[in-house]
Amino acid sequence: MMKKCPKCNNTYANGSLNFCLEDGTTLILVNDDFETEVLPKKKSYAKIIIALASLAILFVFSLVALIGIYQFRNEIASLFKSDTEITNPKPSPTPEISTELNDEEQILDLFKRLRKAYVEDDFDELDKIMADGYIEKNSFGQRLTKKQILSPVQVGKKISLEHSDLDVEVNGKKATVTGKGIQRAEFGGVEVSVRFTFETKLRKKDNRWQATYSDVKIKS
Repeated sequence: MMKKCPKCNNTYANGSLNFCLEDGTTLILVNDDFETEVLPKKKSYAKIIIALASLAILFVFSLVALIGIYQFRNEIASLFKSDTEITNPKPSPTPEISTELNDEEQILDLFKRLRKAYVEDDFDELDKIMADGYIEKNSFGQRLTKKQILSPVQVGKKISLEHSDLDVEVNGKKATVTGKGIQRAEFGGVEVSVRFTFETKLRKKDNRWQATYSDVKIKS
């Protein structure tokens, strides 16, 4: 039976020897058969380093690829957005339009309301259009007051009242309107048309225009 020093690996055939003659280490028993010592495999650090480097490179390439895909997607999205904006451009803001009429426009609007109120017998509207001291002179030389004009006396059926060639002259808070007109009405089933010329004086009070005087002449 052989013994072996576990420290210096010296072997001894003397089975009665208990300590190594080189270093004094306690000997251990070994088999008599030829001993093949299998050394533990050393770890291949080089392979580990290569593997880690490969993973790092793969990660970098993956990151670059992801960034490239993200940028490409954004570019495509911006192209579609640009096409959409060109195809469907945003509407320009609508410019604000002033609803305040100037003096001439207010006077023309007054005559428009006058025509409508005349046909519809809207005495409330006519009362607003005429000033309290309104006078109307007709072709017969009669001077009719506002009260007489607004008297609800129905003579025939009013069909229409039209004005043309209106000329407006504004001088501060006073104005003069000249023009032509056609008045149509029905009497006893017969339609009658009367053509006339007129000159109307107006004044502006409390920021509102009203008629003060009219000279109406029937055309023969």
